Amino acid sequence: MGTYIPHREGVIQTIVRESLIRYQAYAKPPEDILTRLEEFIGCADWSKGVARIRCPDCGYSYFRPFSCKVFHLCPSCDQKRTSLYAEYLAEDLLLDLPHRQFVFTIPKILRPYFRSDKRLFGEVSKLIFSLLSEFFSLAAGQELLCACVVSYQSFGEFARFHPHWHVLVLEGGFTRYDRFVYLPIGADDGMLKVWQAAILSLFLRKELIGQTRVNMLKD
Repeated sequence: MGTYIPHREGVIQTIVRESLIRYQAYAKPPEDILTRLEEFIGCADWSKGVARIRCPDCGYSYFRPFSCKVFHLCPSCDQKRTSLYAEYLAEDLLLDLPHRQFVFTIPKILRPYFRSDKRLFGEVSKLIFSLLSEFFSLAAGQELLCACVVSYQSFGEFARFHPHWHVLVLEGGFTRYDRFVYLPIGADDGMLKVWQAAILSLFLRKELIGQTRVNMLKD
């Protein structure tokens, strides 16, 4: 028989556990946040329960402790989710055609609005898809059916708040007769101007900023 070796608590788990104990001595954190932190502290802890994984062909089996699935906090679970998503994109979703990556950013003066309204991330994601579809159709001189994968992040280097969008774009699109039109278009000055006008128009339409602020950002 093998020897049981207890799971060693990770450095980040130790920091969170000790900080949470001190924090609870002075205040009570929101219930949902408390639950997530406690789940993370117990991630991969054998004493919290295990699952037995068995091969139906050879009969080999082993035990695996439960994970917390607290994404963006647990390095292990977050990396697993990222790897599975990348595998899904490569094997199931993306076509065997040229793709290009774009990164969309916004002026610093507009970033605080995303702290108070997380729905803005989704609205900007839709705006990016619409913008790229129109841009490719205009370049082709005909309406194209385009595709892209938009993934937004709320932080940048050193975990500072920095809303931005990573976009994996199909380089071109399909005509109404299912013919693929290849358009290797880069992020030139033309696309930059279109993006600037589109994002400012969105904020103006939602009455988050006024025309005076728009004119200042355009200068």
